[in-house]
Amino acid sequence: MKHLKQVAGPDSWEPITVSLYRRDRQLTLPMGCRYRSAIRRDDNWRLNRVASAHKLTEAIAGKIRECRRDNTRRGYEVLENFLEVNCGDTPFTPETIDNYMRTFTDALQQQYTDSPVMRNQLILGLSGVLTYARRQGWLPEDYRMRLPSLSKVHTVHRRDMDPQQLRALRELTRQRIADDPLLTQRETYALALFELDFAMQGLAPVDLALLRINMIRELPIQLADGIWHTAYIVETERRKTGIPVRIVMDGPSVAPIMSVLMTGRNPDDYLLPILSDDEPMTERQQMRRIANWFRSRADALNVSLSALPVGQRPSSRITYYYARHAYCQSVDKLDIAPHILRRLIGHAPTTLERHYLAPLTLADQLEVSMRLLALPSS
Repeated sequence: MKHLKQVAGPDSWEPITVSLYRRDRQLTLPMGCRYRSAIRRDDNWRLNRVASAHKLTEAIAGKIRECRRDNTRRGYEVLENFLEVNCGDTPFTPETIDNYMRTFTDALQQQYTDSPVMRNQLILGLSGVLTYARRQGWLPEDYRMRLPSLSKVHTVHRRDMDPQQLRALRELTRQRIADDPLLTQRETYALALFELDFAMQGLAPVDLALLRINMIRELPIQLADGIWHTAYIVETERRKTGIPVRIVMDGPSVAPIMSVLMTGRNPDDYLLPILSDDEPMTERQQMRRIANWFRSRADALNVSLSALPVGQRPSSRITYYYARHAYCQSVDKLDIAPHILRRLIGHAPTTLERHYLAPLTLADQLEVSMRLLALPSS
């Protein structure tokens, strides 16, 4: 059947077009054209989804449930309150979300023009919510998010340490531990804690606080030259991301600290005296106690550094997060491939790393630790 109609005379024909109406749009198609073949991929998705579309509030609630960190959860709760007051709710269809983005952008412009950090936090939060919705199948996989651009923030505080300052800190630590091997003095303990964090591949303080004795093994590892060497191995995961992390430390370098922390302890005890199973806490209470404990030790750490000459001590207060940055900078100076550093500090592996590169062996990690801990960074 040809979809033409006769006009004017027996040899005059013109195409017939028809209009099909849907809830979300009108389509004008040549007569006889297959309806579905003329619908874009996202239209096809909408055809099946319009009647049972999920809403943005559901995605926010799901994203909050996924959060592993209390601070991250609070960030999404702030976003939830901002959207509730300024934007309301919306079903997940590309057109309604695009309109919602315009409302969201206008609200940001009105309220946070002079607060780029808060503005960026809300934009990134909404991006995470839309990514969650796409992962759940509530938005098409190829949907392009039309989010406002991020604001430039010029006050970025980097936790960098000069290599000479790090060397002076570590030499001071070794001297103090030699004078106070049981770590009884507050300042000695604070210095030893920084050295331990550095040796543990820059483990975040919250992850260090959650380590238990039974997560740590001491065993010999055979190196590439055939020599056996003692190492401490820790199997844990980053609380922030849930990514597994394996830590391998040169045994002789950290034994003076580990022996004090582990001797006479039960396998289920925490390595550091911050948390206890005998004192149940909510997650928020745990995080507050961990933050306060490390802040107090950082006070003692900075007091001990005041004994160093002016040129060898940091110009501003340092915290235990500096150990992570110091570790990354020190490994980088060893001319080690960036993908290996990412694995050591627990960053998510790329597709290349997951499928094509060989995993790190215990011997590989031990050699990095030996190189890093045997000689102070320079």
